[in-house]
Amino acid sequence: MTLVSNYSMRRLLGVLMVSFFAYTNISSRLMASGKGFVIVVDPKSYSEAKAELAAYAKAVEEVDGMKTYTLVDKWGVPDSIRAALEGMYKKGQIQGTVLIGDIPIAMIRDAQHLTSAFKMDQRMPKDKSSVPSDRFYDDFGLQFKFLSKTDSTHLYYYSLQPEGHQYIHCNIFSGRIRPTDAQGTSRYDKLRQFLTKAVAEKYAANRLDKVFFFTGQGSLDESKVAAMDEKQQYYEHFPWLKQQTSETIQYMDFSQQRYIKTDLMNALQAVDLDYAVLHHHGDYDTQYLSKACKEVPDSIDVDMRDLHLCDFKKYGFHPNARIVNFDACYNASFVFDDCIANAYIFAPGKTVACVGGTVNLLQDKWYDRMVGLLGQGCNIGQVNAFQEFLESHVVGDPTARFVKEKNVGKTSDAICYHLDQRYWAGKDSNSELLSLLQTSPYDQVRLQALTLLARLGGSDFVKGIEVASSDRYEMVQRFAMNYLRGNGHPSLAESLVRVWTSPVTSARVKTDARRALEYFEKDIMMKAWNKVWPSVEYVNKAEKADYFLAQINKYAGYWSKDIDQMLSDTVSDRDFRFTASCMRIYCPHFRIPDILSYVEGSHSDARRLPLIEAMGWYMYSEQSSAIARTMRKLADDASQSAEIRSEALKTYNRIMQCPVKR
Repeated sequence: MTLVSNYSMRRLLGVLMVSFFAYTNISSRLMASGKGFVIVVDPKSYSEAKAELAAYAKAVEEVDGMKTYTLVDKWGVPDSIRAALEGMYKKGQIQGTVLIGDIPIAMIRDAQHLTSAFKMDQRMPKDKSSVPSDRFYDDFGLQFKFLSKTDSTHLYYYSLQPEGHQYIHCNIFSGRIRPTDAQGTSRYDKLRQFLTKAVAEKYAANRLDKVFFFTGQGSLDESKVAAMDEKQQYYEHFPWLKQQTSETIQYMDFSQQRYIKTDLMNALQAVDLDYAVLHHHGDYDTQYLSKACKEVPDSIDVDMRDLHLCDFKKYGFHPNARIVNFDACYNASFVFDDCIANAYIFAPGKTVACVGGTVNLLQDKWYDRMVGLLGQGCNIGQVNAFQEFLESHVVGDPTARFVKEKNVGKTSDAICYHLDQRYWAGKDSNSELLSLLQTSPYDQVRLQALTLLARLGGSDFVKGIEVASSDRYEMVQRFAMNYLRGNGHPSLAESLVRVWTSPVTSARVKTDARRALEYFEKDIMMKAWNKVWPSVEYVNKAEKADYFLAQINKYAGYWSKDIDQMLSDTVSDRDFRFTASCMRIYCPHFRIPDILSYVEGSHSDARRLPLIEAMGWYMYSEQSSAIARTMRKLADDASQSAEIRSEALKTYNRIMQCPVKR
């Protein structure tokens, strides 16, 4: 290791306010835990781009006020880099890092519960069934066991261990700049050019005053309600945009043109574009934008409907959005020799940072959580640190930020930030959060209150689901239906029927409500139906009644039969494993006691293990306390095998999920 101190630290001015009601100087308070920034770079990249790295370090100090350190990685081993970063963090020296060049990639296994959507059988090839994740370098509460290294690459495989955290809570922010020789350009030329661009953007001191968002075919259910809500949220995140008379928020939908690709590229090349959000399906090399225009598409059709890596060179595409958020699968998968996010930052335009996933991700998530802090002087690395998923990363400069808006005042994001800080300090009150959910005029605050109630649990969480199920903000409603499905308390059946049968409920929320039917007993659902349906108005009420009753009869308690077969021990080992893996997601809560009883009574570790692992996915369940008790008992039982005790401990920690869970 070579540790090079570059420049002196700027002294922070002013006194930090610590009151819950101090909604300013958030960027300063984020820096309070560590004022430095580490540039981790491989020896060859350091040698090839020494001048550009020095200029970048200088700009971080002069513009961002962070003391910079350059850590030249001479080991090529993730554990050594992590140990160095953790040591500096514990000394209060740093708050963030960027990994530049050929820094080894940690491939994480046994941690799919920390992803938003990645659920691959780990018996598949390990390069496909592991998650490339820099949470290895920035979340020191996670504990890992080294498994293996791929000889021909810089991939290191690790297993998440049960003794550490079973949730994401980053200690420092991070980003990765990994140029390769893809597309015929030297990685070192790319690195030098990117660093020069990043420095120029820092000194440009750009203000965030133009936002663009796009919806591709099949994404977000192509919901127009979601699009309307999203535009409103940008005004909540960035309230100063309301005061501008120019067009500050622009929207594009795939259906506007038969082939939308060139229109999208043109929009992203706008020289004054600051922040762009792209909702679509994706792969490491493709942004899937449009549906097929022909049953058997020809080569022209294939070329024109989606944006591919080759299009950057073919069209001379140079995106100018300073920061791009890919709400899409695999677009930021830096494990490949090239990926979409890399193409954006290494293109000649002004894009210096992208946020995206290294594997597939859930689109129906809170992708813009805390994004309004970009107007408070925070950088994109700090904002992305609030995305508590294993796959979510910054590709590019994590210190990229905009000029802090003056006189912004108390914003929804500032309130959300303080609620988050109180939560991790164990100070949030269930009753206070429930009150905010019921009364706050800010959509983002109500969503934050609901998510924190979910983590704290208890009767107020159940009440919160009931309240949120009729919220005006569709995303709060969607979260409520998903939490309702994840909790399964019988008292929630009436809220489920009320939302599901309402004529004005959006299609996306109705879909979530229908899925929730599978987690309730049929008798419970029928009682709720009989109570709610008489007050629902339809012009074709008899026809609608037939439809809804057929759905209840078909789906209520849907998975019970499969569970009965599995627990009878009459199925093959293969079928048992398949059903047990499905129980991660598809287990009615009223059947959890039966599964726990089987886990305690069975003598087959091979069958108990997948069920113990599956129970770790039910941290929001009304049965979570029963799960935790059973798992704690197994983990402490010396007569159990080491595998059973380890998996039980991991599930226990997943269920408890944080130090302040009650």
